[in-house]
Amino acid sequence: MEMTEVQKKAKRLGIKIDNFKKADLIRKIQIKEGNPPCYQINGRSCDNKKCCWRKECRVKIPDRLFCLVLGRKASTS
Repeated sequence: MEMTEVQKKAKRLGIKIDNFKKADLIRKIQIKEGNPPCYQINGRSCDNKKCCWRKECRVKIPDRLFCLVLGRKASTS
């Protein structure tokens, strides 16, 4: 979802858009909608298949980077 669409959604929910980065604004939307603010924080273990941000959230965390952050070896399969 493009930033302009995220901003429109935030405005509809009464969220001031200020100068937030996209991920931060999405987390504010998640909170306002009663969901945990987890966008791009814990996407690798997310089990919420109905989340409208799921596909984009998970794409942003490549396996190699995820494993590097956690200090694990990336799988070769």
